[in-house]
Parts: sequence; structure tokens; C-alpha cells
Amino acid sequence: MRPLHGSDVFHLREEQRGRPAHTLKVAVLAPGTGPLDADELAHWAAGTLRDRAPFRWLLTTGTAHLGRPVWVEAEAEADQVVRRTLAEPDPETALAALLGDLAGDVLPRHRPLWRLWVVDGLADDQIALVLQMHHALADGAASVQIWEELFDGTGADAAPSVARRPGPALPAAVRRHGRSLRDLPALLARLRAHGAAEKAQPEGPGRTATYFEAPPLAFNQLPSADRICAFATLPLAGLQQVRQGLGGTVNDVYGALCAGALRAYLMERGGLPEVSLTATTPVGLDRQGRPYGNAMTTWFVRLGTDEADPQARFVAVRASLAAARSLQERDPSLLHDLQEHTRLYDLIWRSLGLAERRKGRPTFNLVMSNVRGPEPLAWRGHPVVALRSLGPLTGRMGLNLTAWSYGEDFTVGLHACRDQLPDLSRLAELLVAELDVLIAAGQRES
Repeated sequence: MRPLHGSDVFHLREEQRGRPAHTLKVAVLAPGTGPLDADELAHWAAGTLRDRAPFRWLLTTGTAHLGRPVWVEAEAEADQVVRRTLAEPDPETALAALLGDLAGDVLPRHRPLWRLWVVDGLADDQIALVLQMHHALADGAASVQIWEELFDGTGADAAPSVARRPGPALPAAVRRHGRSLRDLPALLARLRAHGAAEKAQPEGPGRTATYFEAPPLAFNQLPSADRICAFATLPLAGLQQVRQGLGGTVNDVYGALCAGALRAYLMERGGLPEVSLTATTPVGLDRQGRPYGNAMTTWFVRLGTDEADPQARFVAVRASLAAARSLQERDPSLLHDLQEHTRLYDLIWRSLGLAERRKGRPTFNLVMSNVRGPEPLAWRGHPVVALRSLGPLTGRMGLNLTAWSYGEDFTVGLHACRDQLPDLSRLAELLVAELDVLIAAGQRES
């Protein structure tokens, strides 16, 4: 028996029909020391996942836990590892279509909250492992650890076992609830202090974004289940080149890439707002010994899409990210602690949804995430040549851009609703083109 943390519960409550809260991780394997056999890979995966947390956890609730969901021990069902062969002649398009279908498909809660698809038929006899996993089980950092454990054969005991049925946990739940009530006044004081610090920021581009200053765009409607996915793969060396020319971090460069690509995309369609787009950026926290689940806070960032000059736009994005970092460092665990008060946080989230409808504006325009991937992986002599991620859509933020670095690549996974962004592949192309724009800006600067 393992109670979920508040940040995990948030992802469960956020999920509704047509609005799934799982992620998709794609590992592409290539033939190495010999032919790569999809049936053998599927057999290995089925046996490996059954032995490892969190793939053997089942969600349940009970009055003994005062309504807090818990994980209990369970067996994975036989059809949770699925074989799929892509149709010729365009396997990449077929894979993108499969990912779109999976992105809009809610995972059933009567079984462990994951599925693994073993997909062959790719070019050059490559095979993709597509891990469909609920966000309540793992954030980006935990997902990286899961891939590492799967491929190096560890992780069977990486997390404690949980009971097969909820036990007599009422005393512990009462104590936890009592601590929450005791800590609530101090938490509310911290929340007020955070709001005051946010308002005290100096005016100008170097501010964090705030709620409802985002301009309403076509992809800021409630999402439908018809999803579309694409990927943009860039050389990590190119981002490093921009960083050396313009300063900052790889994350600053990534933010500027997203800003420039979105600006170009909206200009092509005659719909560039006069004010800057805004984004939420998930940021990892100290996991405090917890190998799975979520340990994150969120930065609110202005993307500088109102700046025509690439270098000025880079400076604006970098300044807003720095302001968000500075604000979060005042109280790093504030959001995490607030989410532990699940009913209070649920009320806040619902209130924001009501305000969105009343104001006709989204809280923010999109989600922009960046995760450092693992060291190179392999399975029985077959290298993993690509590792990609697709994050979920949240609220009215109908565009998710999730980047994972792996080897020499920096791959951005794009996820949206087909009826809101039907030409998502064009945005992916503009992300690739924007890197050249920033490289040129860095060369002029140096």
C-alpha cells in the first residue's frame, strides 16, 4: 500500500473523457549484433515489466485512507504489451498516426496504468517501443530512470512493494490529515508571500508570466480526443553553439526556439498577437528518495513572441526564465506542498477553469517542457538510436512541446488536437528552421 502524493493525485483528477493525463515515451531500437526480432523483444518486455515497480501497481481508494488514492500490488494483464506492425509505404506517417490515437485514448483504471506497444515495420528494420504511462506514475525525471532500469536490467526492487489489498491504514491517514490541517495556515501565508513577490517584480520583459495575460489562440480551447503528434529532431551541438554565441543555458535556447517557431507559424497564418504568448514550464525538484511519481514545480514564462528581432527575443525569453527561476527559489516546494492539500488545490484548479470561461482567455497558451535524457541505451546488443517524449494536454493549453535530449540529438515532441492544429508538422519544421536563425544571431553577436 503506497499513498499517492498530491502532485500525483492532481494528474488523476485532471483526467476526464477525451482529456487523458498520460505521457508517451518512444524508444527506437536498431539492429546491432544481429537481426532485431519484434516477438523476442515483446516477450522480454512483458516479462521485465511484470517484475518492476511501478508497472505492478494498481490504483484504488477507500474510506480507510480518507479518500486519498493508493497504489496496491497487482499483476499486469496479458494484453498490456501489444504488438503492432506498421503498414507500408510510409511507416513514419503510420507511427505518427498511432501516437495520435494513443494520445487521445484514456487508460482504463481497473488495471495498472500503462501499456507498451512493440511496433515494427519501421525503416531500416528498426523497432519502436512506445510506452503509454499515466503521469501519476512518473514525471519526466522518473521516466528517464524507468528507461534506464528497463534496459540495464535493474529496477526490480527500485521501489518498495505495496500491499495487494488496502490494509487498516486509517490511523496513518488520520495523522496525515491532521498534519495537513495543522500546516494549512503556514501554507496560506507562504502562498500570500509568493503572490506579493510576484507582484513586486519590476515592469518590463524580464518578468514571469501571470494568469490570463495569454492571448487566446486557436489551440486554446478544451481539447478533443482527436490528437495529432509530430517530432522535430535538432542537433544538440547546434543548441550548444547558440548558447556559446548568445549566452544562457540550453533551456534558454530551447525557449527561444519555441518562441521563434511559434511566431513564424502564427505570422504565416496572419494571426500573430500583439502581446507575447505565455507558457508553463515544468521543473524538477529534489525527489527526496522517491524513485517514481511526480516531484515538480512550474515556471510561468513569457515567450517574447512580440519581439521581431531573434536576438531581442532570445534576451526576452532568457530574462523571463531567469525571473521564474528566481521567484521559485524563494520557496521551491510551494506548489508541491499546496498540491498535498488535494481538495484545496482541486478547488483552485476548478476556479481557474471557471475564470477562463468568464474571461474568454486561457490561463497560459502552452506547455513547454525540457528533460535531460539518459546515457545511450541498448538491448542485447541492439542500440536505442532515438528517444522521444510526448506530454499531455492540460486545461485549455492545447499545445504541448516536450523536449528530450539523447545522445547527439535534441528531439521536441509536439502534441495538439487535430481540429485545433491540423498542420502541426509545419510547426515542427519551423522549430528546425529556427535553430539556424539563432545560430546566425549568435554568430553576429560574437
